[in-house]
Amino acid sequence: MVKCPICNKEWETQRQLGNHIRTHTEYYNEHYGISIFKCIICNKEFEALKARKNVKYCSDECRHKGHKGFVPVNRIEHETRTCICGCSETFTVRINDPRKFKDSSHYKKGFKYSIIKNLGSEDLWKQWCARPGSQNGSWEGGNCSVHPDEFNDELKEIIKTRDGFRCVTCHSEIDLAVHHLDEDKCNNDPRNLITLCRSCHSYVHLGTSDKAKEIRSSLSEFKEVMFNA
Repeated sequence: MVKCPICNKEWETQRQLGNHIRTHTEYYNEHYGISIFKCIICNKEFEALKARKNVKYCSDECRHKGHKGFVPVNRIEHETRTCICGCSETFTVRINDPRKFKDSSHYKKGFKYSIIKNLGSEDLWKQWCARPGSQNGSWEGGNCSVHPDEFNDELKEIIKTRDGFRCVTCHSEIDLAVHHLDEDKCNNDPRNLITLCRSCHSYVHLGTSDKAKEIRSSLSEFKEVMFNA
């Protein structure tokens, strides 16, 4: 049995007592009425019963974020930095963020800017870029270490379409890349290009396991078929 704190009437269950307390309007509104709270994740104001004194979240989504150690964006300290690529544009990042450039396009411009700054003029930069053969910093015994402009998104899309948008070894359709069969980045003959998933691609270049050897062997057979067709 449970007793009403107002009229001392006894009830068999807590649910019956709760329904009864609602009839004492003033007492109910003072102790169990609706109050306004603020979510600690999104700062949104929401209504909840006064009895829930420790309520912190406005929704299940915010509660899950809070339980995972999520830190609200408005509570993270930010700072404004000046891009070092030479454009003098400013951008906002978190204090512990190591970025020095506004975005990837500014990073590319920054590389050129730093070389020109060290060489002293843009003419010397053009000479530096035009160094042929073994005089170039990208020389690797006759193979390119950087992709030429013709190896672009349009060419990659053509190769992926030809291969049915799936890896030719494991048939995965997720996270695809285009691989050079002879590993010469300057040889962009479509017959020399093939679609691989990121996993198989890493096996080809870095793997030493039996699976890596198996993938390389299958690619060698594929290469013979492509160039003898």
